[in-house]
Amino acid sequence: MSLAMHAIALCLRVTAKPGSSTAERAQKRMRKPNGSTQPPAPLSRRHDVSEPQVSGFACWTVMPRGKTVTLDAMYLHGGAYTGEITKQH
Repeated sequence: MSLAMHAIALCLRVTAKPGSSTAERAQKRMRKPNGSTQPPAPLSRRHDVSEPQVSGFACWTVMPRGKTVTLDAMYLHGGAYTGEITKQH
C-alpha cells in the first residue's frame, strides 16, 4: 500500500470508523435507522439528477448539466447497505 493510502486509511480510522471499531459498536450503528438515500442537495445545483427504479430499487443517475455525455461510470456503494449516501460518495 502506498504512503498516501496509509495516510487515508489512518484518517478514516480516526474520523469515520469509531462507530465500527468493535463488533458491538458496529451492530449498534447498523440497528439505527438509516438516513436519506437521496444524493446531497448541492449535487443538483450543477448536475441533472434523476431516480429511475430498477427492479424496485432506486438507482440515481447523475449527468452534467448542459454538456454532452461521452463516458459512463457506474458507482456501486459499498457498506452492505448499512449507511446512507454521503457527500464523499
